[in-house]
Amino acid sequence: MKFCCLLLVLIAGAGLMADDKQYVSAKAIFYAKGTPAGHGSAAGHPGRRKTKSKDAPVDLKIAYEDAGAMPAVKYQIIQRMANGSEVAVDPGAVFHSGDRIRLSVESNIDGYLYIVHQGSTGSLIILFPSPKVNQGRNLIQKGTQYAVPSPRWFLFDSNPGSERLMVFLSKTVMKNLPGFDAPVTRDSTVEQGVVDELNNTVKSRDLVFEKDPAPSPNGPGSPAVYVANPRENGQAVQTTIILKHN
Repeated sequence: MKFCCLLLVLIAGAGLMADDKQYVSAKAIFYAKGTPAGHGSAAGHPGRRKTKSKDAPVDLKIAYEDAGAMPAVKYQIIQRMANGSEVAVDPGAVFHSGDRIRLSVESNIDGYLYIVHQGSTGSLIILFPSPKVNQGRNLIQKGTQYAVPSPRWFLFDSNPGSERLMVFLSKTVMKNLPGFDAPVTRDSTVEQGVVDELNNTVKSRDLVFEKDPAPSPNGPGSPAVYVANPRENGQAVQTTIILKHN
């Protein structure tokens, strides 16, 4: 009997330790309503725990209190169906010739958004900022959904392959890309070196990812992916979306 009681205590204690060290989820960061960026510090919040090192698990309470300082994006793949309706589909879905899709992106902060498309030919086309979206600016508002491309759609042709979309959200302006000082008036391309610089700005270990499941046959659902930078000094998030086409 004593052994059983002791075992239960050990199991409960292990659960508490696991909870104490749990990694905060990307979705929790995205929807958290915390201290605006630039306000407060770890010492200014009684009862808060600081991470012991850069690679230590991030405390959920810290994420909620400093959510305003932690950039995160939510994206969905929207497909136009044959009947004209628009449906959020699994981002990992395989698309076919004639399918039409677009990207819907939302941020948890006011920041600067860049979306670059790399097609099968290797060319790098800037999809955002675009003269047809957000008045040509790359400064976006938190909680607002931006459709890219808009009002157009990606149309998959008869050539199978993969399309890559790089999404980059930053608290600060990137002056080597258009849209920060004046609205863009035409679509443009970008050099590979600029894309590499953006990708190198954020290390993959700094990011957390979370995927909402696709809707079940008997229940509601809206598949989406969340990407967040839970570091207290995180300045940007980036992710590459691969669209498969058979």
